[in-house]
Amino acid sequence: AGSRARARAGAPAGGAGVCPRPAPRAPAPPGAEAKPKMPPPTVEVDQLQALDPDSVGVLGDDAGGLGIGMWDGTPRALVERLIPALPAKTTARAARDVMRRLLLSVATAPRGARGTSLVALRAEALRAMGDAKGMKQLLDAAPGQSGDEQLARLRVDSLLLAGDTGPACDKIAAAVRDYPNGFWQRALVFCQIRAGKKEQARLGLALFKETGAGKDRAFPYLAAILLGERPKDTVSPVPVGALAIAMPDQTGAGPPESFANSGA
Repeated sequence: AGSRARARAGAPAGGAGVCPRPAPRAPAPPGAEAKPKMPPPTVEVDQLQALDPDSVGVLGDDAGGLGIGMWDGTPRALVERLIPALPAKTTARAARDVMRRLLLSVATAPRGARGTSLVALRAEALRAMGDAKGMKQLLDAAPGQSGDEQLARLRVDSLLLAGDTGPACDKIAAAVRDYPNGFWQRALVFCQIRAGKKEQARLGLALFKETGAGKDRAFPYLAAILLGERPKDTVSPVPVGALAIAMPDQTGAGPPESFANSGA
């Protein structure tokens, strides 16, 4: 009776348990096939190379520049030698126009070890040509570079030549802490006179006379005039720079005829 009961219950004879066969899996509906996994999207970032400050200029191809590849194939050392050798004093209009375009062009800096700032060399050449406006435009376009005294002085010179003595004195006050030497000390005396700080200026002038009067004959002569004094000595023809040109402008008299601007 027990065997028949087990048979009726669907249990196999002998009492051994057998796992039932799994039911067949229903077919997946159309469109439900597993899709292959794709890797997550990636973003590629191209890092821009830092702009070489010597590549800056104010004349692009559409403004008369000589082209971004102007220096291609020319060693940098050669460029550094040739720019100061340009005939800045020539009166030939065509030659001056080409030189100005070359000095103000936006162009990739030539390859090679950096010896001297090309911006500084170009600014010096523009000043030697008498192109104070072009000089200032180039320096305004160039990024500031801390620790470059030559560029700092050229920027001050460009402001003085343009008559912007206020901004020039702001730069002088900042630079004199980093470069406590002759030019900046003389420039500081000028700015003190301009600001009405005559006692400080007289002290600075006295120190200058004790240590460096022989190196700059024009400065003490002009400083004495600005301080309301009558210089004891006359000044024979002497080359002067931007500072000596700017000082007489404070009185509206202009530089003495004995001064010859050398661009120094």
